[in-house]
Amino acid sequence: MLLVNDGLLPLADDAACRIALIGPHSDHCEYGGYVGDITAEGVTPLQGLQGVLGKNATILQVPGSTFGIEEDETKEAGDRLIEEAVRKAEQADTVVLTLGGTRKTCGEGRDNADIRLPGRQHELAHAVLDIGKPTVLVLIGGRPWAIGDIVERCNAVLLAWYGGSEAGRAIAETLFGVNNPGGKLCMSFPRSIGHTQCSYLRRPFFNGAGWGDYRQHDKLPLFPFGHGLSYTTFLYSPIRLSSERIGLAGSVTVTVKVTNTGTRAGDEVVQCYVTDEVASITPFVKRLQGFKRIRIEPGESREVHFTLSFDELALWNEHMERVVEPGWFTVQVAGSSADEAGTSARFFVGNNETQRACTGPAGATKISREEDMEAPD
Repeated sequence: MLLVNDGLLPLADDAACRIALIGPHSDHCEYGGYVGDITAEGVTPLQGLQGVLGKNATILQVPGSTFGIEEDETKEAGDRLIEEAVRKAEQADTVVLTLGGTRKTCGEGRDNADIRLPGRQHELAHAVLDIGKPTVLVLIGGRPWAIGDIVERCNAVLLAWYGGSEAGRAIAETLFGVNNPGGKLCMSFPRSIGHTQCSYLRRPFFNGAGWGDYRQHDKLPLFPFGHGLSYTTFLYSPIRLSSERIGLAGSVTVTVKVTNTGTRAGDEVVQCYVTDEVASITPFVKRLQGFKRIRIEPGESREVHFTLSFDELALWNEHMERVVEPGWFTVQVAGSSADEAGTSARFFVGNNETQRACTGPAGATKISREEDMEAPD
């Protein structure tokens, strides 16, 4: 999935291009845990780039670090690898950094006290980035890392996770636009090692006059839950609600039109978030209550529908009862949990009387799944 792109990607398929492919994963296929000893069977990023570019392009490959793939390197050996990586970067037009972890550094029984990239990969990355060449960071592994210091210096970031036997081919085809990325993050990435927890699923808190922020940087995650870019662009139309008021047992259909405003076909994961504005307990700021992946051709528009009812609107109250409480709800449909370009609307749950009275915390009026459900006035 594509996390950052300042326009460098997709790379031009130029037979004369010189690419420095650097990093411990540059000629290694990583599967993660529980796969047995089959690591020699897959397509590595080097093999993938060779397959896409052919024999005329120049690929300058060097590991830069072997930490986590082979035995831990000595300082002297690591120094030599980093120096060689810098020389390759100086000779290239574009740098592709393949960093991350392996099943030796991430997996069952392999917890880490430090969520930065293992070994000397941060040092390797900054040494290569100091050269100033256009750089793509390709991340391979099974967890989020604290890599804000690296990401802010890269032109593009591609997250491959544990890509399996065809990972190298998929990475190369994505870098050169043979395919169009459409994945979204199922977790948030912290900005630094001290930035956890940074989940979107949080309770509201006072944040005035500087309260709640870190002194060093923004409190928001480096990459929020649901984030993911494409080589095309999407426009969300205003939300249409089937009703602006429903009963405690009712449901509302949310409809939004998504248009591909770019020049190539692409997939978008449309996400539906719900906010309970006033409740008898402190609710989450927002909760994901549905998502749909759709493919849209250039210039095409598609409608997406979500239905919100008991399961999407209920909460656990102070008596540990699963109930729907009367009050105002906000629904947002967007491309991520932090997407300000999405579209939102409000609707009320309850009857006319509760709507007039609901100016403070929710009262005793509620409904549970087991109770008799009535329609609104």
